[in-house]
Amino acid sequence: MILPRRVFLHAAAALVLGLSAPSTSAQCVDYSRLLHWATDLDAPGSINAVALEGSYAYLAAGPAGLVVVDRTDPRNPRTVGSAETPGLASDLRIARGHAFVADWTGGFRTFDLTDPEAPEPAGVYQGSAIAAVEVVGEIAYLADLLGSRIVVLDVSDPASPALVGSVALPDWPFALTSGGDLLLVADGGGGAIVVSIEDPRRPVVESQVVTDAGCFGAELIGSTAYFTQYDQGLRIVDVSDPADPGTIAVLDTPRLAYDVAVRDGLAYVADETAGLQVIDVSVPADPRLVGTVDTDYWAYRVELDGGFAYVAGLEGGLNVIAIPAPDNPAPIGRFDTIGGVTGVAVDGSIAYVTNHLAGLQVVDLADPEAPRLVAERITLGSARAVLLLPGRRLAVAEGRRGVSIFDRSDPLAPRLIGRVDTPGYAYDLVSSPPGSPPTLFVADGRDGGLQVVDWSDPTAPRLVGASATPGSARRIALWRSHVLVSDIDAGISIVDVSDREDPREVRFLALPEGSGGVAVSGGIAAVHDGERTLRVLDLEDPAEPVEIGSVLTRGSTRDVRIHEKTVYLSLDQHGIHVVDLFDPTDPVIAGAIDSPGFAARTTVAGELLLLADGPQGLLVAPRHCAPKPYDDRTPGRMRKAPAVTLSPNPAWGRVAIRLETATRAGAEATIHDAAGRRIRAIPLDGLVAGGSVVWDGRDERGRRVAPGIYFLRIDGMRGAERIVWMR
Repeated sequence: MILPRRVFLHAAAALVLGLSAPSTSAQCVDYSRLLHWATDLDAPGSINAVALEGSYAYLAAGPAGLVVVDRTDPRNPRTVGSAETPGLASDLRIARGHAFVADWTGGFRTFDLTDPEAPEPAGVYQGSAIAAVEVVGEIAYLADLLGSRIVVLDVSDPASPALVGSVALPDWPFALTSGGDLLLVADGGGGAIVVSIEDPRRPVVESQVVTDAGCFGAELIGSTAYFTQYDQGLRIVDVSDPADPGTIAVLDTPRLAYDVAVRDGLAYVADETAGLQVIDVSVPADPRLVGTVDTDYWAYRVELDGGFAYVAGLEGGLNVIAIPAPDNPAPIGRFDTIGGVTGVAVDGSIAYVTNHLAGLQVVDLADPEAPRLVAERITLGSARAVLLLPGRRLAVAEGRRGVSIFDRSDPLAPRLIGRVDTPGYAYDLVSSPPGSPPTLFVADGRDGGLQVVDWSDPTAPRLVGASATPGSARRIALWRSHVLVSDIDAGISIVDVSDREDPREVRFLALPEGSGGVAVSGGIAAVHDGERTLRVLDLEDPAEPVEIGSVLTRGSTRDVRIHEKTVYLSLDQHGIHVVDLFDPTDPVIAGAIDSPGFAARTTVAGELLLLADGPQGLLVAPRHCAPKPYDDRTPGRMRKAPAVTLSPNPAWGRVAIRLETATRAGAEATIHDAAGRRIRAIPLDGLVAGGSVVWDGRDERGRRVAPGIYFLRIDGMRGAERIVWMR
């Protein structure tokens, strides 16, 4: 049956458009070399400030006091210690083997860090409202906010801080930083204050830079000062003459600038809900915004170390941003349209685009920088997904109208030749492999679950089988004789479709927040849990999938795609995450693409990545050039677990675990079962390189484990080693 349709063809395009690949000089991009969100840590309290020392990050965590984070692997930070304070920890510095904490109404507190993971209270100075601290040698400078002054303490004995002086200020001091003989004070409504500490015990106010919006953060590099001034962005000031500072330039930022850190000619500004702004200040008189990264909740304070920026985000925890380069990857082209783009499939230089209002559209990609509409409204329903089929056919999931089959002998004018109603709402579809009976497997929403369509006669497709899902089936992937159905409400249904007329669910993976998408490549499934985690499954036995790796992502996902060894996650309002999957046990966020709309799906076409971006249309960007496995260009990449040798493996009775590198004090090897449950910890405390320990196949209670697959993880190393336990 052929339904009515409206097709608007652009005559000029019809004359010149062919099926050659898009002609473009665009090349793939290694996104790991560009600015991107790496991870975050949901630390306790409200993260007001961060200080970095060695392999630790120390957090001023408001009501949670001092929190200690192991950042040996910056992409996998772990809370390892804490110490309570009576007030609200608002700022801190690490010096002289101690943490110096500004604790607001709790005054000023010092902690002995002999054991960094177990800070011990050492000393106290009780002030009225200590908001910030700076330590220079044996002197600590405290911002007494309600007292509108700087308090000077001798901390040569951190256990007995002694008052030695103070200096009055015009307003409320919020932040302190120092360099050489100068102390800079971000003095709220009083602006920026330049203080001489030539005599460290007797600071002298040299000058004041009045700003209309006040001042909340400061950085000093040589004779150039950088002040963040709330809704007026970044102010750059020459303080070569401290008594007569001169403004060099002012650059506004998108939101409210709270803090700044400067390195190598770049200023990193914590800009409230606009995240981290990167500004080129190599020419101070001509600052230019060059990059931005969104963060969860607020960006309030920022510190830099190595290839990462650590952003204190108040209730948003600690965000870790990879900063190998200041640039953001940018789309090279965009096709704008009414409605919202939901999916795309590409054949040569033609893109078939689904749109929830404009139906199926045909777009010319011959010039990827300027995609052109060729035809639209080819379908009557809300087109949700599109799939290229053999024999110059095309299948479209049309929501409540089911699935439609098109003839695309004329690629510019697909012609409807058949349609089948489905009981639910057709969101997504996948085709059986070549050589098997022509079959479509459809994710059919809440009422339809999995629907199986025989399209051997494309003019009369028919339903031949079904399998229910607990909630709404939204995405679908195929692996050999099994399909994986992503249920947005409940998890992943794995269905045996070897008999397409009698599909049988062989396993259901319950996920508390449902599943945001699924993709399969080479027996490895990438599943998003609907909230914040991408999980990697080994499908060697589809009825008993094994989770072998995972990585935290920015938020909920609408789609998952795998191309070669790269996963592309469509993260709705957070754009695209690019995940390196060279080692499935060790997935790593390799980069990101911010998008202006709501990222719905991606597809790779040659060197291009096409993003269905909802109301912002179709975006065209370079695809990711994945570096070689474990390329040390990727910032923060740790040693992976193959630095471990297991013998024998498969194992009977015992397995020796030999490490090629030494371990740190307190390190452990942990054994996990196939569900990820920890069953045994083996101390590795101070094991030398080449040393070994033995696992005897018993759990923590001394019971022998059952035969099966187990995983070994080592503290300080990424990834896991697989152990086949025979008996």
